[in-house]
Amino acid sequence: MNYLEKLKAKTSHPGELQKLQKDVEPENKPTSPTAKTAKTPFYPFCSDRGSLISENHPPTAPTKKRRRQKALLVTPAMVKAWRVGRAWILDHLPELQQAGWTRAELLRAGRFQYPCGTWGAAWGDVWLKPGATVAIEEQGAIRWTWLNETGRPITQAMMPK
Repeated sequence: MNYLEKLKAKTSHPGELQKLQKDVEPENKPTSPTAKTAKTPFYPFCSDRGSLISENHPPTAPTKKRRRQKALLVTPAMVKAWRVGRAWILDHLPELQQAGWTRAELLRAGRFQYPCGTWGAAWGDVWLKPGATVAIEEQGAIRWTWLNETGRPITQAMMPK
């Protein structure tokens, strides 16, 4: 004998039984619309009116993001200039150190693209200028001198810190 049959036997009024039955066995109707019963929203960009875009166009596999190619800090031309500059600097290192230069100041590579940052004198592109002459001045500056296309003399200097 289940619970409702026991209650029928105990109660004499049929109205009470119906009231108890509603409390014991509630109807299994959803109070809010579920995904299946709810009306789909209208999207003006959808080709099929009244249906979800995701139903018409299944999601595709995510594409792999391409990594941005990093700019080279050291280019092949800079390596050529460094080899020429390093050879000259190592030959004149005692003179440069007496003038106030350190080996790190002369040969170091910077953290940012040239000429931004703290690049040493060996990395400059002036080492590859045709006809350039290099001299150490009294104040310790390294001075490059060359002639441009019109024959005008151009000078560039770098001072120790």
